Amino acid sequence: MERSSFVTSCTLAYLLFRKVKMLYSYAVIAVIIALLIFAGRYFYDQGMLISLGYVIPFLIISCIVVIGFQYLEELMEKRRVTDIFGRYVAPQVVDQILKKGQEGLKLGGSRRELTLLFVDIRGFTPLSEAAEPEEIVEILNEYLDLTAGCIFKYDGTLDKFIGDATMAIFNAPLLLEDHPMQAVKAAWAMKEGSAAVEQKLFERFGLVVKFGIGVHTGPAVFGNIGSKTRMDYTAIGDTVNTAARLESNAKPGQILISEATYAFVKDRVSAVSLGEIKVKGKEQGISVYELEGLR
Repeated sequence: MERSSFVTSCTLAYLLFRKVKMLYSYAVIAVIIALLIFAGRYFYDQGMLISLGYVIPFLIISCIVVIGFQYLEELMEKRRVTDIFGRYVAPQVVDQILKKGQEGLKLGGSRRELTLLFVDIRGFTPLSEAAEPEEIVEILNEYLDLTAGCIFKYDGTLDKFIGDATMAIFNAPLLLEDHPMQAVKAAWAMKEGSAAVEQKLFERFGLVVKFGIGVHTGPAVFGNIGSKTRMDYTAIGDTVNTAARLESNAKPGQILISEATYAFVKDRVSAVSLGEIKVKGKEQGISVYELEGLR
């Protein structure tokens, strides 16, 4: 009799906690426990003793165990999703989507002061002509891995890869204290980290391949931009365009920062003024500085 009751309890617990929604399971368990207590009291009054001593505790303990199990299961699933989609989308964006659910997938943007960083590979076209396609992919991945690592190291958001270029946002989606300096540190880390790669490529192909980097700070709109079926988490506005123009004007191995960015970091960096430069799409020139080091 006891063995039969135990098997019945196990089967009931499995069906309730694994096959039925948890909210319904709790309600059913409460009803069952109440019925068992009532039935036990009824049969006791009739002179019959039914052993229910372990059934009720078993159901309660099963409920607690399953709650813990489902919490761990959801935590592992969240980590799995973050790991997979974090390879395609910035980890900060994945975390925001998982936290906000459907709200995190709505189209729209917010306005905030951001620092944008663009970095492109100079000398990549001649290299593409000299190397095999498989080698080009290997080299490109090595450079892009370097840029991504530097961006993440200084808490930036990797927005996207654009061919052999990289776009990064600092101060979105998460607020980042001292974001202009963090972006400048990331840019300098890219320059320093690229030295070993440049040397290896020169020895292998006899070609010089360097980064050109542009950094600018200003107001921009960031968020989910696109269509309901295909969207990007990105930033748009004149600040973004200016950062991209600075990068396109940077010479191989040069880091150009705007006057707006320089104003935030001038006491902590070594930089030389290049005066105003004329960039595509702007009527007025932009005052720029070449970053020469960190203090």
